[in-house]
Amino acid sequence: MLAELKVKNLALIESLSLTFGPGANLLTGETGAGKSVLAGAFNLLKGHKASTGLVRAGAEEAEVEALFSLNDPSKLAHLFAAQGLEPADEIILRRQVTAGGRNRIRFNGSLIALSQLATWGEELLAISSQHEQQSLINPARQIDFLDAYGGYPELLAAFHALWRAREEAVEALRLLEESLRDGREKKELYEFQLSEIKKVNPQPKEDEALMDRKSLHRSGAKLAGLLGEARDLLERGDEGLLNRLGRLRAALAKAAGLDEAWA
Repeated sequence: MLAELKVKNLALIESLSLTFGPGANLLTGETGAGKSVLAGAFNLLKGHKASTGLVRAGAEEAEVEALFSLNDPSKLAHLFAAQGLEPADEIILRRQVTAGGRNRIRFNGSLIALSQLATWGEELLAISSQHEQQSLINPARQIDFLDAYGGYPELLAAFHALWRAREEAVEALRLLEESLRDGREKKELYEFQLSEIKKVNPQPKEDEALMDRKSLHRSGAKLAGLLGEARDLLERGDEGLLNRLGRLRAALAKAAGLDEAWA
């Protein structure tokens, strides 16, 4: 049963704490007293969509927390097993909704998905109105009623545990097949790259020689200009020999800096 409800910064409610006792608990009030806000709090615990307008003006987030005491936890053993949660005599559901629309949901302190909250909310809460009873027309709830009528909670819990194990095994197999496929693709890629390398037939220190050639090609125009200058100095006769030799030495020194062959 629902034992306690806490609400913070939800619509007009800044802070509210309610404790419920055995039997019927009635909340009454005039129109506008806030009964619908409490109904909205319960809907949040049932996994309904949260509107950012529910967050109280000026607050960063709204929070709804409920404590449920279970008289017979074995009746919900199948749900604990199906969701991989630890069985407990008490369940605390907590949902926080930020002003930006983000949700944080916890089950006994552990984070869970919105779909998981909806499952527990449908199991632990039934909201009736003067127009409809939603749970009776929910196919998932109808299956729950049928399972409860069967009276085999331990068998149902064992089935859910085995089904969860099967799903995990299927996922593990999918990941393994994906890994093998990636391995084959990488193997084909490496074999192709190896064949290309063999065609090139690289030799030791060939990369250094190629880098030297690359550097030489880059400076080819400059080297050609220096060598042309040196040739002109050798052929010219209208300038003093010593002056030409000095300039020739400088040109060849620059050429040697670009290509050791001219050193």
